[in-house]
Amino acid sequence: MSLTRSQLLETAAPDVTLVDDVPGYGTVYLRSYPEGLRMLRLSTIGKDKETWRALRIIDLVVDAEGEPLFTIDDLEAVKRLDSLKLDPLCHAIQVHLDESQKKSKHD
Repeated sequence: MSLTRSQLLETAAPDVTLVDDVPGYGTVYLRSYPEGLRMLRLSTIGKDKETWRALRIIDLVVDAEGEPLFTIDDLEAVKRLDSLKLDPLCHAIQVHLDESQKKSKHD
């Protein structure tokens, strides 16, 4: 049987993961990077760490249904937040991405 459109769209849909006990935030839902955003964001690595961290929050923090909590219109507001207070959330995002990458290599 060959790959079908619906099979690809279903199999490769971004995962949503519940992360418990993020210090200062409690329960957080994070998604894996959608392909289009991942490619776009790879171009920002190394340019501006403040923007890169804010974009990760905007791109990956979602509600329980996987809908983003933020849009690109929130970029400047997120960049103005206290960076030390964002550290636990950014750490949770990095751990989530690392685990997602390990999982995808074993699937």
